[in-house]
Formats: sequence, structure tokens, C-alpha cells
Amino acid sequence: MRKITLLILSLTLISCSKKSSEPNSIKVGDSWLFQRQRNSSTDTFKLIVRPETTINNLKFYPLLDTTSNQSVAYINASDSIVISIPLNFQSQVYYITSRLIRANVNANDSWSDTTIISPQIKIVVNTKVDSVNVQEDVPAGTFSVTKVKQDYIYFHEGLTPPEGVLFLSQSVSINKDVIIVRIKRNSYYPSPTSEDDKLIKYTKAP
Repeated sequence: MRKITLLILSLTLISCSKKSSEPNSIKVGDSWLFQRQRNSSTDTFKLIVRPETTINNLKFYPLLDTTSNQSVAYINASDSIVISIPLNFQSQVYYITSRLIRANVNANDSWSDTTIISPQIKIVVNTKVDSVNVQEDVPAGTFSVTKVKQDYIYFHEGLTPPEGVLFLSQSVSINKDVIIVRIKRNSYYPSPTSEDDKLIKYTKAP
């Protein structure tokens, strides 16, 4: 579960950028620099888009965290944005896949995505659109964003309550031109942690 949390903490940095006529497209070499405030400490980190790969018959672009030199999440972006997070469980890698945002969303739209780990274990991602066309101020400037909330819930038959165990909640501010503008999250496993990531600079690959 600790690895789940660490990987998903970076998923929010995944999203879409603008490529001429396509509203949500990304390109190898695109990068995002963020200011990260975690509990009482502040630092920066950078994500870079790496060459395309295939996960469960879908094409994704890995997001490389340059501070750890690891691909922490994967993204498939068009009018909708699908993300996939690698999870190491019992010596096998699973990919927690969810729709970060769908095309033409409205406030209060919601949906749910489930990844089956085993017959007894699953992870459900509940997503809701909090608001659309609101202003978000970050070091990179002021952006018009759509705010999306995601809850990651762990279910284990016979070992968790029927409603499962919430291990991560996050609010993601998405702008079609620069992708993720801000991510505010609370993780609850293995210990409570709060994090606020604000965009410093977005760089589009040549």
C-alpha cells in the first residue's frame, strides 16, 4: 500500500496539453516543474513525458519523475484523459487505471473506475467534477481550470469494511493548455500526509 500511495501522489501531475487542433494532447519531452509543499517542508520536482508504451492494449505516455528517475504514472490523452498508476502487489505489477477527466464535463458530473487485483482485492477510483471555469493562482500565473476530485479506495473481501478503505484523496486543477495547474492531496496510508503541488513552469517540447 505504501508504494500505491507514493505512485499515486504523482498521478495528479498527469494530464493534457494543447497541440494545434487537439485540446488534450501530449508530446515526448513535454515537462512540468512544480513547487511541492508536503506537511511543513517545501521543495520542487519535475515530470517529463517519455516515449509511448502499451498497457492493457492502450497506448500511454510514461511520466518520468526526474527526482527519483522513475516513471510514476502513465497517461492517455485526447478529449478525455486516462491515467494508469503502477502498483507492486505480491511480486506482480498491476496498473490502477482511471479517467481523470472526460470530454465536455459539467460541475457535479461523477464516475467510477475499478481495477481488479485478485478475486478478493480491488481498487476503486471515484471521480467527481467540483467546478468548471474557475480561477487558480500558482507561481506560473493565473489559469482558468476545471477542478476534479478523486478518491482512491482499497477493498479486500473479508478484511475491509464493505465501503472499503480510503487511502488517498486529491483535488486536481486542470487547464487545457498547460495541463495540471495544481494538485492538493491527502494520503492516509501508511501515515497521514498532506501535499500541495503548484505549477512553476510548463515547457512544451519542440
